[in-house]
Amino acid sequence: MTEMVDRRELLSSFNDAVRRPDLFGGETAVRALMDQLAATEPGPGGPGEPGGPAEAGGPAEAGGPAEAAEPSSEADPPIWFPDTHARLSVLTYFQRMFPDPETFVVASQLGQDAYQRGWLRLDRTMNPVAYQNLVESLFEWAETDRSLSATVQTFGRPSVVFGSADPRRPKTLGYGTGDRTQPLAVFHFGLVSGPVDEPDAPPSAEPALLGVQADGSGIVLDGAVTPAGERR
Repeated sequence: MTEMVDRRELLSSFNDAVRRPDLFGGETAVRALMDQLAATEPGPGGPGEPGGPAEAGGPAEAGGPAEAAEPSSEADPPIWFPDTHARLSVLTYFQRMFPDPETFVVASQLGQDAYQRGWLRLDRTMNPVAYQNLVESLFEWAETDRSLSATVQTFGRPSVVFGSADPRRPKTLGYGTGDRTQPLAVFHFGLVSGPVDEPDAPPSAEPALLGVQADGSGIVLDGAVTPAGERR
């Protein structure tokens, strides 16, 4: 008899792992959980399909006992994969700014794909108007060096944090409305040294903004590198 899988438990495990991959088995573990979520995806009209309620935090999750989903009985169960080649190229573009073995940048890309599938739980849902204002100003904002604290002060508490909650540690912040048709607006932060002409300067006291991502065309995710990112 096929073992029943508690889908809510999978979603909870995924949301923990994608936020802190360093504590939950790294990128491999996050991808494995996404494969399991894909394999137990409900049928058409269910929470995981377009038009259905968001699984990770929608009304379908409020109240009532947890429902179990049965994995596909087909020989080759569904396997999660990135939704566009553009996501892979953007990932490579930004990953060069972060020293190995940072995993939160990779996790943020996986989290963005999961968000569009209704798997990512948001800690804060932005007002649609505030989100639109953020997206419209994002690339201009990235033309100047910015700190983590200045970014949070300007745009408010993020919808999701990929990486350590410690304000002194590198991380990626995501902002979203809960509308899966609108991708997360993403801010990548890392520790940087002083100006280019001072290569021996100590790291910054708090993470600096290195790059941003936002929906550029409605189809692919555009990105920009900040001055601090260019100095990496």
